[in-house]
This record gives sequence, structure tokens and C-alpha cells, in this order.
Amino acid sequence: MILVRHGATEWTEAGRYQGNTSDIPLSASGRLQARHTAAALEPLRVAAVVCSPFLRAVETAACIAAPHGLFAAPDAAFREVSFGDWEGLTSSEAAARDPELDERWRNGEAMARPPGGETLHEAAERAIPALEALVARHAGEKVVLVTHNWIVRLVVCHALGVGLSTVARMQCRPGSITIVDVRSGEYVVRLLNATSHLQKP
Repeated sequence: MILVRHGATEWTEAGRYQGNTSDIPLSASGRLQARHTAAALEPLRVAAVVCSPFLRAVETAACIAAPHGLFAAPDAAFREVSFGDWEGLTSSEAAARDPELDERWRNGEAMARPPGGETLHEAAERAIPALEALVARHAGEKVVLVTHNWIVRLVVCHALGVGLSTVARMQCRPGSITIVDVRSGEYVVRLLNATSHLQKP
């Protein structure tokens, strides 16, 4: 399972919460990241490319799928965590509204809920079963999943068998690659938040 965070958008570059309300396209640098990621994955024999239905993920996934003669298949289960009223805010703006909730969220508290948004627990409840179904459909094959910051981190928590609060101790940069092997139901994290391919011409 090759997990890719979509390329940058104007909102990610500005440090704004970008959940599943505003469908922001890739920025110019995000499109370049998508091309570099596609080039890094081109030598692999990829069986399928699955993605979140949001434009930033679809654009990144289409770039990755094309060299393999594939089309990216959107799956709503892999959409980003909903940030509700925090959508479009920076973390400092969210903290100014509710410092206690912001601290709980940044510490990865599974049941912390942005106003009108979604908890990490709820996001994991939709994303992890979809992940396991994807793994079952493509046993023994390489699959690319283009999704979002928090979803990649939730998947890694699942693979490591650790609590959801571990998301607070991870980083997942735009355009990064994370690789998880699955053998007989056992998950092994082989690579996390790799970005060296983004520096290559």
C-alpha cells in the first residue's frame, strides 16, 4: 500500500485547515509535487490508484495513474477529516476561538471535535474498513492511495497498532510517500513521510 498525500494547495501553503467542505485545487507548487511523485512511482508495477474525491487528491492521483495506463478511482471513505467551523482558519485562529479544544485536537485526542466537524475516531471508523477492503481486493499487488494528511496518519496508527493520539507525533507533508506492507493481515510500515523525490529535477 503506497500512501500519498496530495500536493500542496494555496490553503496548505497558508497553513489553513482544509477539510471536506471547500474543494481547493492544487497550487502551482502542488502540481509540480504531483509530477515529481508520479515520476518516483512510475517504475513500480502499480495495479490500482484510489483517491479521495476532492480535487486536490484527484489531480494528484490522475498524474500518478497516467504512466501506468490507469484511471484514479475516487472513494469517499478516504476524504479528509471534517473541520467544520475551523475550515479555512489557521491553527492560531482556531486556537483564539477555543484554546482548550485546539489543544485537545493538536494532542490527537480521538474524541475532540472541531465545531460542526468530525472526530478522529469517526474518521477512522470510515477510513480503516475501506482500507482493509482495498487491501483484500488487491492482495499481493501494489496499490497507490492518494488521500489527506490526517487520513494517512490514521492509517499509520492502524498499521502500527497504536492509539489514535499517535497522530500528534507524526508529520505528513504534501506530496509525501508512505509505504505499508500487508502480509497475511499483518501491517509493516516500510517508509513514512518520504519527500526526497520532491527535490529532484
